[in-house]
Amino acid sequence: RMLVEPHDFPETGRGLRCTRTVSKGEELLAVPLDDCWHAAGALRTAELAPVREAGASLTELDAIALHLLIERSKGEASARWAHLQEMPHAYDSTLFWSAEELEQLRGSAWLELAERFSEEVATDWTALQVQPGLPAILAEYAIDFADYRWAYATVKSRAAELRVGGVPTRLLAPRFDMFNHSDSLAPGSSHSFDEGRQQLVAVAATAYGAGEQAFISYGPAPNGSLLLGGGFVLAHNRFDSVEVCVTAGCDARRLPLLMMVAPDAPPLEQEEASNFEFLQTPDLEELADGPRSFITRHLLTAQVPLPPALLAYVRVERLSDVELTALERKADKAGLK
Repeated sequence: RMLVEPHDFPETGRGLRCTRTVSKGEELLAVPLDDCWHAAGALRTAELAPVREAGASLTELDAIALHLLIERSKGEASARWAHLQEMPHAYDSTLFWSAEELEQLRGSAWLELAERFSEEVATDWTALQVQPGLPAILAEYAIDFADYRWAYATVKSRAAELRVGGVPTRLLAPRFDMFNHSDSLAPGSSHSFDEGRQQLVAVAATAYGAGEQAFISYGPAPNGSLLLGGGFVLAHNRFDSVEVCVTAGCDARRLPLLMMVAPDAPPLEQEEASNFEFLQTPDLEELADGPRSFITRHLLTAQVPLPPALLAYVRVERLSDVELTALERKADKAGLK
């Protein structure tokens, strides 16, 4: 049985609290795939199957969004009415912000992304209206752009992205979609899809007391992503970062040094974003025609505001030929070359 129940919390609003003391690793709830909203299920419904057969090409998000709106239009006659009643009637994501409110993002990269997000929704809605069989569905269930935007935001903010049968899949699951996010949890530690049981399973990624709010991880999302997708931010988000790209002039002499100062690659199982990335690394054959740019990307966080790799690359980029020769001689003496 479920170990969580809905509750209104002062700081986070609606969420899920534990009905008893829960140990780390215990299963909090499990939702059968058939109870979830997902594209494959939506395209099998009596309303959307004919549309697919008529040749309509729906994105995963559009299929789920249309299924939501068709069922919502049925009211209490829908078998999914109870879940629909639990969903928010409005959202605070940037999709619903006025031009004046969006101005608060000016000066950050998130303004452009928010504007692009809004344009994407409008473009998708326009494309949807010319799909075979869709105009009749939109008219029958009185679906307009405001409805579509609500459903779009619902899927974006409340669906889990998991692998089902090895395929990346969005699952919008009753009760599970009420979990709030905590950046203190390791990404990938709180929920998964159990192939054997065909269920979306949430586990306690940490121990909880009775009545305490249980959280899941939405992944390594910075506040900008949380704002665009979910309409909220965290006071202190450990995944917030500033991106710095370093471009260093590279020739055959400097290439080994530039490769050597790179940090070790993170383990394959790590789900958090790496704070270092090679963006452009010329090889010796390319360098035979002359110097090229060697570009690296560094993420500065509150925990590591000045990564050692960033300092190393800046120092290498500033090395004169005389200083490079001195380093090479030291390396020769130490047997490092």
